[in-house]
Amino acid sequence: RDSDPIAALFVAGVVVSVSWRLARRTIDALLDAAPAGVRNRIISAVSKVDGLLEVDRVRIRRAGNRYFADLSIGLARNVTFQRSEQVADAVTVAVHDVLPDADVVVHPIPRAMNTENIFDKVRAVATRQNFNVHDVSVQNLHGHLHVEQHLELDEHLSLKDGDEILRDARLEKRLKEIASEFPEILDMHDVQIKRVRGRLYVSCHCTMSDELPLSRVHDISTDLEIRFKQEAPELFRVLIHPEPSTDNRR
Repeated sequence: RDSDPIAALFVAGVVVSVSWRLARRTIDALLDAAPAGVRNRIISAVSKVDGLLEVDRVRIRRAGNRYFADLSIGLARNVTFQRSEQVADAVTVAVHDVLPDADVVVHPIPRAMNTENIFDKVRAVATRQNFNVHDVSVQNLHGHLHVEQHLELDEHLSLKDGDEILRDARLEKRLKEIASEFPEILDMHDVQIKRVRGRLYVSCHCTMSDELPLSRVHDISTDLEIRFKQEAPELFRVLIHPEPSTDNRR
């Protein structure tokens, strides 16, 4: 008889243990959770891929009996599109070594390298604006760098259209310099410059802190628009899209 309570406690312990494991599996399934340790194993496998600078972000989730992996990886910003595709494919293979049937999406992110020289930086700036340059020349004149380059444009463009492209690039650079003077503006991107019936229209996206009050965001946007028009009186209309830093689509 003395053993009956002990046996009952043992059985109760087994029931609780089994119930807990079943509950954990059910919760993981409902929350689309990945098995413990899988994320670290994927990071370890992906980090060995040649040409990869860093693993910026790894997200893993499960839907039913299938896994989905979303990765952001850092690549040198001067690599070719073909090479970035090769690295992305190698990353996908590395993920499949850990999760064989996973659906994998890889986002390459360009990164500046410490080994870049001034010519690499000039080409990177041009590429960021969707331009190609060649015959880059850099000279040190009285302590200041003087850069010259040949810009590659569509040969079917007229001289007027080509000149407008150059002027738009210079205007965008000036506007970004102004935006950088505002400490609340973390980034300015997606700049669009259009000419409609002889009038100049500019729209851009500005990233700001999530915690900024809307009233402050409005004041900053208004001040930025005023500064833009002071710097470039030819601007007819300026449209600024504020974005929270957690929802930045750069």
